[in-house]
Amino acid sequence: MRGQLQLAIAALAALTALCWFWLWLMVRRPDRWNRLVDRENAFWASRGVVSPARAERIGRIEKGKFQKVMVGAVAALGTSLLLLAGLLLLVSRR
Repeated sequence: MRGQLQLAIAALAALTALCWFWLWLMVRRPDRWNRLVDRENAFWASRGVVSPARAERIGRIEKGKFQKVMVGAVAALGTSLLLLAGLLLLVSRR
């Protein structure tokens, strides 16, 4: 049971760190983020998975404020859950 809890906390920590990096990339390096989004959407459009018009719409969403807010909210939620888990583990050892 304890090993499963540690694995879940480790996975949450890794995903939270990834979200913070993702948000940092979107806010601090917007030119690099925009190039990454454009390349990804061009890749899927060239493979025929999505139409070019759909890829353009997806790109606008991925480059917009809503995406930044959602990534920030997920990162903040992950951080909050990690702090709560740490607090609960600290209290349970007493």
